[in-house]
Amino acid sequence: MIDKEKIAKLAVAFLEGSDKFLCEIQIKQGNIITISIDSDSFVLIDDCIHLSKTIESKLDRDVEDFELRVCSFGADKPLIFKRQYHKNVGRQLNITINEDKKITGILKSVENDTLVIETTPKKNTEAVVLQMIPFDEIKEARVVLKFK
Repeated sequence: MIDKEKIAKLAVAFLEGSDKFLCEIQIKQGNIITISIDSDSFVLIDDCIHLSKTIESKLDRDVEDFELRVCSFGADKPLIFKRQYHKNVGRQLNITINEDKKITGILKSVENDTLVIETTPKKNTEAVVLQMIPFDEIKEARVVLKFK
């Protein structure tokens, strides 16, 4: 089986010095490798192609065959790194915190180890409440996708 740590080191070395970063690596049966990357700005298809070619050039198919997929971190996936929150300021998030409490609101800012979320109570649609949510209380946070 392909070594996940080796793939991670290759990806991190390639992305170093850019605003791109490694999010996750999955290796499934049959050596199907999926690498997800994200960025502080955006990920282009060329970023994925260059990373794929770089990693592929460092692995030997004669030793162990594999299938390599490199993709941008999906918009439907939960945020996993603090730096991902910064580029989502102004967007609506669904957040699950400790004890499975759910909060939906607009991410106003990221301050040290806390998110500032603007919520509107259901009973009064005109009132706005700012909630401070420490990162260590967040179980999962997802961007609410809006289609116009």
